[in-house]
Amino acid sequence: MYKGFIKSCLMLIVVMAFFFWAAAANCAQVTLQWNSVAEADGYKVYYGPESGDYTSSQDVASQTDCSLSLDPGTYYFAVTAYNSYGESGYSDEISCKLAADLNPNCLSAKLKATSKLCSAYTKCYMKTMKGSVLNLEGCVSEAEEKFVSAWDKAESVSGAAGLNCSTAAATYIGDILFNGFGDLYLQISDQLDLEDKKATILGQSLLKAAGQWHRDILNAQSAYFKAMSADKLERAIEKADARFVKSWDKAVIKARKSGVLLSGLSIGGAQDIIGSNAVMSSIASEMGY
Repeated sequence: MYKGFIKSCLMLIVVMAFFFWAAAANCAQVTLQWNSVAEADGYKVYYGPESGDYTSSQDVASQTDCSLSLDPGTYYFAVTAYNSYGESGYSDEISCKLAADLNPNCLSAKLKATSKLCSAYTKCYMKTMKGSVLNLEGCVSEAEEKFVSAWDKAESVSGAAGLNCSTAAATYIGDILFNGFGDLYLQISDQLDLEDKKATILGQSLLKAAGQWHRDILNAQSAYFKAMSADKLERAIEKADARFVKSWDKAVIKARKSGVLLSGLSIGGAQDIIGSNAVMSSIASEMGY
């Protein structure tokens, strides 16, 4: 070790980010953890609302973990090690979004309702592709009414208990979900000749696989807010991804044997369309996690 500074190799992770529901309203807590460094006397945690701009710090002595209570928002964290000779450089930076004090049971109910709406959209778009439904909005109208009713009920129950469940409106979430499936429908339709029955079957199978994947993710997130188990959520997402890949590949291979080819739309592409196109990401951010 050279005089004047300490060499380090720090790895920083977020162990858990969770919310105080009543005791400390509008306050969220994040727990950080890192590896120990030889010859370090202690560690400092730096954090702030912008990457690389750490406006606050906390000396945690020789601990290798730290819990911070912060206002809702996105934060960036880094850790340094120090001893009598000096302080190391920053560890790799990590970020974490801390949500407002939302009621987990209410969020779980809203995500469950969204999953059911997703199922209805999947079925109606599949029927539209087949040609058995000419009025798509009419097909989904009953499901949309049930979705809004379940959404409002969750907020009403939460409000009666004095808990917050203020998120984006049900109609907004419904619109981005509907449009996301619409974009995927158009992408698949552009790739296939829907006058060909075998091509139509492939298109329906791809829509079904994508819809099931989306529902699996939403159900996993709904379950997370009841159990608050990050490990279970991660395993459920991995299982959903694997199931999606298997279903998608099975449909494509079966169609290929019948002379129907799909080019230009991959599994990842479908996930991007239905996920990042204001569907999965917007639901997540609007609901505060």
